[in-house]
Amino acid sequence: MATVRNVQANFSAGEVSSQLKQRIDLRQFYVAAQSLKNLYLHVEGGVSRRPGTYYRHTLPGTAKLIDFRFNDSQQYMLAFGNARMDAFSEAGAYLSSLTSQPWTTAMLPNLNWAQSGDTLIVVHEDLPMQMVLRTGATTFSNGAYAFDNDATTDPKVFEPFYRYGDTSGITLTPSATTGTITLTASSALFSTSWEGHCVQMDGGKYVHMKTYLSATTFTAVVKDALSGTGATHDWLEPAFHDDRGYPRVALFHDQRLWFMGSKSLPDGIWGSKSNEFFNFDAGTGADSDSVQVVMGEEQINEIRAAVGRDNLQIFTDQGEFRSLLPGSNTAITPANMNVRNQTQFGSSRVRPTVLDGVTLFVQKTGKAVREYLYSAIEEKFSGDAVSLLASHLIKTPVDMSGTEGALNQPEKLAFIVNTDGTMSVYNSVRAENIRAWVPWETDGEFVSVRCLDEQIFVVVKRTINSSTVYYLEEFSFDATMDCAKDVTGPASTWTGLSHLEAETVDMRSGYWYLGTDAVASGQVVTSETFDDVQVGMPFTWTIQPMPVEPQYDERRPMMLHPKRINRVLIPVKDGLVFAVNGRSVLMHKVDDDFSVEPTLRTEVREVRDLGYQREATIEVTGPVPLPITILGLTMEVAFE
Repeated sequence: MATVRNVQANFSAGEVSSQLKQRIDLRQFYVAAQSLKNLYLHVEGGVSRRPGTYYRHTLPGTAKLIDFRFNDSQQYMLAFGNARMDAFSEAGAYLSSLTSQPWTTAMLPNLNWAQSGDTLIVVHEDLPMQMVLRTGATTFSNGAYAFDNDATTDPKVFEPFYRYGDTSGITLTPSATTGTITLTASSALFSTSWEGHCVQMDGGKYVHMKTYLSATTFTAVVKDALSGTGATHDWLEPAFHDDRGYPRVALFHDQRLWFMGSKSLPDGIWGSKSNEFFNFDAGTGADSDSVQVVMGEEQINEIRAAVGRDNLQIFTDQGEFRSLLPGSNTAITPANMNVRNQTQFGSSRVRPTVLDGVTLFVQKTGKAVREYLYSAIEEKFSGDAVSLLASHLIKTPVDMSGTEGALNQPEKLAFIVNTDGTMSVYNSVRAENIRAWVPWETDGEFVSVRCLDEQIFVVVKRTINSSTVYYLEEFSFDATMDCAKDVTGPASTWTGLSHLEAETVDMRSGYWYLGTDAVASGQVVTSETFDDVQVGMPFTWTIQPMPVEPQYDERRPMMLHPKRINRVLIPVKDGLVFAVNGRSVLMHKVDDDFSVEPTLRTEVREVRDLGYQREATIEVTGPVPLPITILGLTMEVAFE
């Protein structure tokens, strides 16, 4: 009987699909795992128990999180819910609310936004563009976005215009060339939604639409003298109004505000005048004038997202596009604006995120996450799948956010919320060719996620005391449970826990695990008096490495042959207890003083006689809510 020692020095490939269990030809096989549930993958290769979450606030219903950064010292997390917005500080403290807002629960998944300074532009195809304004250190206001005008009575409104195909046969006839007129359409065209807008006639002359009279007649005010009173096809209607819908995408880029992909013009692109974010006057097409184009591909591309980096990246349902080449150092103008197709994967409606030098986007199938990366050699973007080895963790995502450094750790992470309420966490170190995934789960469902620099906030749907609730929670390594709260004593009865009413919770004080209790009347009881405790919902973590598959010789692989795991060596950093195949491993010494709080230990622990298996593997779990880091493991396996 031969014996081999299989050393797994790190878990840098993360959790991979079960379909890779036989792929011993892949280098990632030897640094991956079958399961890394609820673990945090370090750039060095080890894994820690994932951060728990602190309870921050009870929301009135489901919500979508949007980050708002005014400056380094004033940053906010905004929770958009049904007809309301709740504002929180970067510490998660509730600040203020806006109520009676025009967005609805049904709109939340597809809300898009752009922020500059103290202004947040919010868009949805069924919603007139909105502005959320920071009016003070803790307060916000909201109102409809309004295009600039010439400040006259019945003004010129500097909005985008377009001639939609379904009106190509309709003419407009003015009753006069100046002053207040009656504008008559040859077929039904108008509605009350045109009131207050303008139309353009005679090659760009403004006519203010004042009062709706019927589907074919409107009282209007001529702002630029018209050339005649005959019926004309030379007219443009406002691009955005209730009949035509509104843009899906907003973006500040290259000193312009961009609107893209309206309901009636899915591939339309409109950029404001340079440094005039409310003025979309196309003028004479000068460099500083508004940019207004239609992508004009063979098939209509529904624009779903855009990212502004050193060029303009546009994501549609049919493929991915770019404007000017990266590094061209040329500003976008009406003359040079072009849109070039790069890849044909198609994007979902999940907002892309920039991470580790690339743009991550979810493919429209909902089964892959891809990186949009420019190659200077090919002068083209690619869209390689970064989730190829962990496809089982991509389950039709509904939200995504990334950060270049999270939780006071150096890792570059993307957090992806799946339809089933789980979260998949992506760790990227492109310089080391590391693309690793781990799954995070909780007793409930993750709904939305947003990073605010190093902080990660989530909306979580939970069932508490038989009722559905939505909580704003924040990930923290100081929390070793979910929906946790730190309570200060000294005491043995701990109050202020009504957000966990009737739930069985874990309790700890420092590194003492105090067991479980059921919350009753908003409180729990410990058997002794402590200075402080943390109380929260438990979660467990699991490591299951890939099967050990030694090669007895090159001609006779031992895959699926029975093997005996003689022992496993597990190097632990800053831990106290874990379990191997259900057997608890306590990191105590016989001379420890159990009357004082234990200290975390760093050492190698050995577990023996783990039995025969065809797929030689083990399961390492964490039975208690205490921190621990596993640096790797060594398995000694015997086989014939």
